Parts: sequence; C-alpha cells; structure tokens
Amino acid sequence: MVRPGFTLVEVAVALGLIALAALTAGAAATLSAGALARAEAREAATAAAELVLDSLAQEVDPRPGSRVVDGVPVEWSVTGGGTVRVCDLRVGGTGEALAFRVYLAPAPAALGAGP
Repeated sequence: MVRPGFTLVEVAVALGLIALAALTAGAAATLSAGALARAEAREAATAAAELVLDSLAQEVDPRPGSRVVDGVPVEWSVTGGGTVRVCDLRVGGTGEALAFRVYLAPAPAALGAGP
C-alpha cells in the first residue's frame, strides 16, 4: 500500500536546500551592506575634497594645511608658484584614503575683455 506524502529523506534534502538558500541570501546581504558603507564613505570623502578644493581655488596664494569637513579629515599641500600651482589632497582617516592631484590656475579672462 502506498501512502501519500514525503519520505524523511526528501524532507531532509528540502530543508537542507532551504537552509543553503537562506545562508546565501544572508551572505549576499552582508556583502551588499559593506559595499554600501564603502560607497557612502567615498562619497563623503569626495564631497569633502570638493569643498576644500573650491576654497583653495578662491585663494590668491593657497597654503598647505588640513581640516576636518563633516567628520572627514582632509590634508593638502600646495607646490609651485606663478600662475599654476599643484595641489595634492589626501582625504580620509586611517582606513582607505583617497588621493587627488589638482592643478590650480587663474580663471581665463572674460570674452571681449581687454588685454
């Protein structure tokens, strides 16, 4: 006589597959959360660098220095002289730091302006 239903082996295999799928989903969620945190840190570092570079571009004679922008440490050095200066920025703390090199030059004369 055949009874309807599943055997113990079939149930065990099905539960094993469900457990494997749940572990895979958990690992993917953990990796995604880490990637999101790193992306947010890079975004904050880039925004801090943009603020510092904007303020340095407004300076007639920019000097080396450091400051903290929205909790992100930024250090910069300025080399060169005359019309073009090289500004090296290091953004970030003890973790992954971003490095930028920017050339600061005066804005071009307006169109139609005299010499």
